[in-house]
Amino acid sequence: MTTNGWTAPAPAAGCALCACPGDFGPRDPAEPHSGLCPGCIAAGKPTRDGLERAVVIVAGRVLLPLAP
Repeated sequence: MTTNGWTAPAPAAGCALCACPGDFGPRDPAEPHSGLCPGCIAAGKPTRDGLERAVVIVAGRVLLPLAP
């Protein structure tokens, strides 16, 4: 139960990156491939942490205006 009286939703089973259904274990931030399906691991998709760092890097750049 949460402080407002509602129960917290249970985390959905599935890949932490592509949401492919299945049980791929819990997500451990110390282990980059934890919680990922074999397809994501084989494809070499970046981890969520890596994607978040990339967003921060791109967000900090100055964008040039588009030519009219």
